[in-house]
Amino acid sequence: MSTYPLVSIRDTEVRGLKSQIVEGMEYRIYVALPEDYSSSADRYPALYLLDAWAWFGTVVEAYRMLRLTNLVPRLVLIGISHAGKSIQDWVFCRARDFTPTRLSTDEVTAKHGAFFASITPVSGGAPQFLRFIGDELLPFAESEYRVLPSDRGLFGYSYGGLFVTYALFNAPQFFQRYFIGSAANWWDDYVVFADEARYAADHAALPARVYASIGGQEGDLGIQTWKRLRDALEGRNYDGLQLTTALFDGEDHFSCDALAHTHAMQALYRE
Repeated sequence: MSTYPLVSIRDTEVRGLKSQIVEGMEYRIYVALPEDYSSSADRYPALYLLDAWAWFGTVVEAYRMLRLTNLVPRLVLIGISHAGKSIQDWVFCRARDFTPTRLSTDEVTAKHGAFFASITPVSGGAPQFLRFIGDELLPFAESEYRVLPSDRGLFGYSYGGLFVTYALFNAPQFFQRYFIGSAANWWDDYVVFADEARYAADHAALPARVYASIGGQEGDLGIQTWKRLRDALEGRNYDGLQLTTALFDGEDHFSCDALAHTHAMQALYRE
């Protein structure tokens, strides 16, 4: 074990937030502050990032590069991380929190194959996780930091993109900007599209900015699911919806995540 100091990300901090809604969970909340936070009294848009255990550093440094030429405004980046010390902890908690319906291991295997069964040991916790965000995380962040309740973004990739889609149609009052990256919206026979249909039956408007992307090498299932979301949103002609979509040629599920996050920040925040 090295005795040298660990590298850290400047102007960031980690907070603990114990949930009363998601049983037994204390989430780690990663926060990156804009360059002038301590010297100003300004309030800032807040970008909430799922899977911060994996992508917080990538997104923070991509954001800071974009700030060099003012391609995005000053933001407070708030990452939601599943507390744990191993990749197994992360796999377990994200599978539970990001999937909207509960399937047994046998059902996951039958619907989605053995690989997804291996990374989805438990599922169906998205309703509780969405309540955690709305009832616990947002009030915490807005009491502890100078962030704007009227300008919140939610970024998610893969299973995280499935959750962002779920949030868009089930609690659109929480966020105004959404990144849906390489989303697993095929989950449980495309159940999230039933949420969209129910939302459309009662609403003519969807006041949100949405960026949805996919890699060109993610296979027919991923690309067709991305197209299905694009076509559904375009076909509804929702009042107030600003939709941007992107297909990254030559990129697969693991190579386009940083690219997609960078493009999403520009599309959703550049005026």
